[in-house]
This record gives sequence, structure tokens and C-alpha cells, in this order.
Amino acid sequence: MTALTILKSVLNDEKRTFPVSSLCQRLGVYIGQPTTIGATGVVDQPTLDLTNHEQELFEKSAQAIKHNFNQVK
Repeated sequence: MTALTILKSVLNDEKRTFPVSSLCQRLGVYIGQPTTIGATGVVDQPTLDLTNHEQELFEKSAQAIKHNFNQVK
């Protein structure tokens, strides 16, 4: 995947899903997750089908990102 592929998706309103960092509203942090992108930007963030353990790790990663961001703010 390249930036050009994402750009084409935006310009052509392809509404393709990419593994990119986008704002996870629920956790209040930008984090890598499947994100559908079209002409208007983020169109959808498909729900991840995670086990309880995977969800805990995902949330722990989000907290680490927040913590690190606050350290350099």
C-alpha cells in the first residue's frame, strides 16, 4: 500500500478500507485500525472482531499512545 493508492481512493471516491491511523472516537486517540476512506475522508471504521484479550491489548496500546503524546505536548 502506498500513499498514492490512498490518494486515488479519495480522488475517485472508491470507499476502500485501509489499515491506517485514524481517530478512534471511543478511545479518544489516533490509532492504527481499518478505516474506509472516500472523497469526504473517513467514511467508516469497520468494527474489529477482537477477542476480549485482544481488545484489552488494543485499549492498552491506545493508553500508551495517549501517555506518550502527553509527554511531548
